[in-house]
Amino acid sequence: MVAAEIRTRGLRRVGPALCLMFAVGALSLGLASPALGAGSGAFGWGYNLRGQLGDGSTEESDVPVSVSGLSGVKAVSAGSSFGLALLNSGTVMAWGENGFGELGNGTHGEFSDVPVSVSGLSEVAAIAAGTDHGLALLSDGKVMAWGYNAFGQLGDGMKGGFSDVPVLVSGLSGVTAIAAGADYSLALLSSGEVVGWGYNEDGELGNGTTTESDVPVKVHGLKHVVAIAAGNGVSSALLESGRMADWGYNGEGQLGNGTEGGFSDVPVKVSGIKTGVALPNGGESMVLLRDGAVMDWGLGSNGRLGNGTEGGSSDVPVAVSGVHTAVAIAGGFEQRFALLQSGRLAAWGANGSGELGNGTTETSDVPVPVKGLGEVTSVAGGQYFSLASGTAIAP
Repeated sequence: MVAAEIRTRGLRRVGPALCLMFAVGALSLGLASPALGAGSGAFGWGYNLRGQLGDGSTEESDVPVSVSGLSGVKAVSAGSSFGLALLNSGTVMAWGENGFGELGNGTHGEFSDVPVSVSGLSEVAAIAAGTDHGLALLSDGKVMAWGYNAFGQLGDGMKGGFSDVPVLVSGLSGVTAIAAGADYSLALLSSGEVVGWGYNEDGELGNGTTTESDVPVKVHGLKHVVAIAAGNGVSSALLESGRMADWGYNGEGQLGNGTEGGFSDVPVKVSGIKTGVALPNGGESMVLLRDGAVMDWGLGSNGRLGNGTEGGSSDVPVAVSGVHTAVAIAGGFEQRFALLQSGRLAAWGANGSGELGNGTTETSDVPVPVKGLGEVTSVAGGQYFSLASGTAIAP
């Protein structure tokens, strides 16, 4: 399958078509009550060439379609071209691309356009999908990983190749949250500290170096962390105080500290954030504030800042227009989401494949409602496609 591989700022372009692969996985925020979660399904929209919508087809959709055969979905996460669903049973399902064992079912090569079980996982508490690797946080505080491993992103002390079944991340216990980025991974420990492993060219691991690591290493100087996120070379930590720190790539102001260019291999404070309560499921350079507003920063192409502009960048946080009651946020390749208190979903950014789910393929630089969904319990964005769990609106 792999005809060529080109490294560019932590991204991978793979295959004969040299398609850009971006990582967007992070801790999935399942907000369902037990009653709602029991009946929750999964939905996908946008690009679908590798079956990443999970509906048994390879046809794009600009509105949500049901992922085949799933119920009792607690949370979803989206990789570059594959999806994961955590079920109430504590097991995990996967669909889409499988060139590097992303489905975790002991196979690799052919994609699957319907969900298959990730092998050997039970009592899973959270999931995260990176470019083409997956993570599962177990209820005992340990972490399993599968998929591509060229940069040590599986964290098992090996580097190179891939694993098409889950393997144990070395030396981790007491983990409370996970995040998967562009060929690297993060974990939040019960001590309030953060560790990372995998790719590190732009300081994504935050340990003061640009050296890859195939086992977890401690992020420098972080304490009292309550949430983490990992994206395309940019990592984030939300502190107990409501303040926020970023580290990694900063070419377009992604660190949010009033600078632009280069990178930081240690965490730096994000400007003006004092009341943060949640970070995005996937993506980067976003935060949800205590009052329900959403702030965004970094690259602004295709309206991804959500503030009514379509280009440029911002090296400090700016408010997303018209969002005042958000309870969770998510990012994708160039799309962004806010889950509102009502249970409905708002989206903004790029939309060439219908990844905003509003029945069009037109970019939007302000939030627009995703069509066809009832009460949403989690949301995730991939490369030109998006996923959610929850209920559908009856026709």
